Amino acid sequence: MLVALKNLTNLKKLGIVELREDDGRHLCYSIEEMQSLQTLDVAAARDEVLDMNALRDPPKLLQRLYLKGKLQKVPVWIPSLHDLVRIGLRWSKLEENPLEVLEDLPNLIEIQLVDAYKGKQLVFSSGKFQNLKVLEVEDLEFLEQVVIESRSMWRLQSLVIRRCKAMEQVPEGIDRLSKLKELQLYDMAESLVNQIQGDGTSRPLVDHIPFICAYSLESAGYWRPRVLSQG
Repeated sequence: MLVALKNLTNLKKLGIVELREDDGRHLCYSIEEMQSLQTLDVAAARDEVLDMNALRDPPKLLQRLYLKGKLQKVPVWIPSLHDLVRIGLRWSKLEENPLEVLEDLPNLIEIQLVDAYKGKQLVFSSGKFQNLKVLEVEDLEFLEQVVIESRSMWRLQSLVIRRCKAMEQVPEGIDRLSKLKELQLYDMAESLVNQIQGDGTSRPLVDHIPFICAYSLESAGYWRPRVLSQG
């Protein structure tokens, strides 16, 4: 079945679910024949590793990439996707920092990392992510610190952080993000929320952000918002 996909040479959007690790190689061979592909969404079968490393000649027109499942490493071909606009990594559980592979993609506008990284620190290096506008980070269990170095993702407009409970400090360098329009925090440490509300110790770092909201999950299953922005 996966081998037959290679005949769909004009396909622009491809979604695959329940992919077994042993079939990853065959899928990669088929994708190499789909040079018109613009959207690729691949989800591994439960408890299977998502192996996309056999892809040597990825579609050059790819704009949206979503990989869902455990990765041994970030596929080495991703930096060659110069037209990539959006990327989502879910349940990757990476040991290595995925940002190092993504940081030089020239047209990247949106990143979503969900249970994608097991490290304690995410560093957005100086001068990287020049066109990034949306960053969503979710369920990074061990994440303690986000560092935004000078001139990194300076066009960022939306920052959303969900359920990163080990993170108790405001992202270092967030005051450099002059174009940031919203900061949304879901089910985060109360110590972090307290820092940025009212006269909290880190409030001056986020005063330039028009909309700041912290959400707590109620027992009834809905999110209760607490608006922290002033005015």
